[in-house]
Amino acid sequence: MSVNLEAGSKEYLLTAFWTAVFIWFWNVVGGVVVCWFYGKGRAVKKGLAAVMLISLIQGGGQLLLTQVNTTISCFVPSCISLIVILLLGRTRMYKEEWSLKDSPIMNREFTKQEGEELPQGMTLVQAFVPYFLLSAITLIVLTIKPVHDLLGKFQFGFAFPETVTGYGHVNKASSSFSPLSPFTHASFFLLVSSLAGLIYYKKNGWIKEGGTKRVFVKSVSMTMPSGIAVIGLVIMSKIMDGTGQTAVLADGIAKVLGKAYIALVPFVGLLGTFMTGSNMSSNILFGGFQMTTANLLHVNPAAVLGAQSAGGSIGSAVSPSKIILGTTTANILGSEGEVLKRILMVTVPVTIAIGVFLFFMLAI
Repeated sequence: MSVNLEAGSKEYLLTAFWTAVFIWFWNVVGGVVVCWFYGKGRAVKKGLAAVMLISLIQGGGQLLLTQVNTTISCFVPSCISLIVILLLGRTRMYKEEWSLKDSPIMNREFTKQEGEELPQGMTLVQAFVPYFLLSAITLIVLTIKPVHDLLGKFQFGFAFPETVTGYGHVNKASSSFSPLSPFTHASFFLLVSSLAGLIYYKKNGWIKEGGTKRVFVKSVSMTMPSGIAVIGLVIMSKIMDGTGQTAVLADGIAKVLGKAYIALVPFVGLLGTFMTGSNMSSNILFGGFQMTTANLLHVNPAAVLGAQSAGGSIGSAVSPSKIILGTTTANILGSEGEVLKRILMVTVPVTIAIGVFLFFMLAI
């Protein structure tokens, strides 16, 4: 049993490693492309140093931390990069305001609507108290081993008997299927920091009577659609896997395309995010299929799953829901087709590059 757990942990970390490698590549490309869209060569020249430094922190930091703790592998580099961006603004190269009057993507006539101001008496630091607390709790629980081990002792999961389909697909029995550790789960950190922030704001009079109810109702209304979608995708994914449908699809793909399919792996991830609007949903939908296909083709499933997740990350840029969100924010509703056309010119070549690299790495 310990051998299986050790092998599973090694495969998990290897998958996280390849995911971080591919996403780092997309991170660099994305930063450079933003500069190019803003002002082509002049903007790239001006922003390249900042892009490479931030990408090194985000992509390189994520790559390193995936081998330590995947839960904080994105969170910590993101926080560090925010601090570095503030410091970059003080350097000689970036402290002076710089802009291009003839930028092809800037609408100078657009008047930015003023956002809601901070409540009276609240400073920016006070507004970020829940986020500071979230960072502290996450780092303490996940990086201090005695604390993590103590809180991780409480687990629960449901027992399931062995099942066999009419075609002979076997699901082995489990005494505790995918046990949940609530006190080391990311949702626990969010809950604690949210409640603490709520108490802190109410104590200082920044949340008025009835404000808590309004916040709760708004939060539920905003998260319910995505929550229902994720639950539905998880159920569908588990049904497909448990009934053997995933194995049948993977077997068909493996027999028809053979190892040529490896080049298409990131496109499957991109398609999943394009359809669902979420990289996580894409991985839920196609993760099992990709791993089964990789095993049938006798190639490294960790690299395949990494390319799947990277493709899903790239797909976020062309997801209709994300594009509509962007055009709404930029007040250019109706321009979705033009935005999609421009972004496809970037996302498709990057996806092809990852697929070709994966093919030569695994199939040649």
